[in-house]
Amino acid sequence: MKIEDVIDDMQNAAGVGRLFDAYSRAVESYGYDRVLLALLSDHPRLHQSAQHGVLSSYPEDWVEYYLSQGYDEDDPVRMEAKRGLYPFSWKQLLARQVLSKRQQVLFEEAADAHLHDGLGIPLHGPGGTTAGIGVASSCKGVPFDTQALWAIHNLSIQFYACYWSLNEKTSSRTRRIKLTPREAEILRWLASGLTKSEVADRLIISYHTVDFHTRSILQKFKTGSITAAVHFATAQGYIALD
Repeated sequence: MKIEDVIDDMQNAAGVGRLFDAYSRAVESYGYDRVLLALLSDHPRLHQSAQHGVLSSYPEDWVEYYLSQGYDEDDPVRMEAKRGLYPFSWKQLLARQVLSKRQQVLFEEAADAHLHDGLGIPLHGPGGTTAGIGVASSCKGVPFDTQALWAIHNLSIQFYACYWSLNEKTSSRTRRIKLTPREAEILRWLASGLTKSEVADRLIISYHTVDFHTRSILQKFKTGSITAAVHFATAQGYIALD
């Protein structure tokens, strides 16, 4: 794999999905088959709010569980990505920090979800925006390699620049918004008059999970309230009220 070829593929990607695929394939060549992009701050120019897992090949049930536990509030990897400039391995982070019991449990549960030998990549964009990429292996035993760490860091910077470019091009164009099945389900229940707590009870999921998907819906519809999102979704045919 030549770095130049990967960068060329990313720069010529037809959309964010293909960009993510090109980046993920490159990272996998170093032994990391799990990738997650988190927007650690709002990205106003892209009309995107802070969101964990805006693009992800992590196990979906792990991401939902992670958010349901509120781990995004005190995850040491996210904290380091917010304040740091340089890439790091999870092992390096663990070696230089004293973790709380809750943070220790987070790493233990991540390992149970088959996320091993992880790396963290801080990313900084225009206007003080911050993001972070986490990569991990579904199998233990990826040897730490400083050259690989910096190669992935450089690829990540290119990926983030291409992510910005593609989203700036599309943010000004009207397009059909895609809701995930879970987002559509939650939106229908919110439209019926249930609160987020009541939706969580109805679907037997956590409040944090409902809140996560609700924030994603608001971001996609570019609205600031559930009421506005429901009106827009109904008018545009995303949901039908009985």
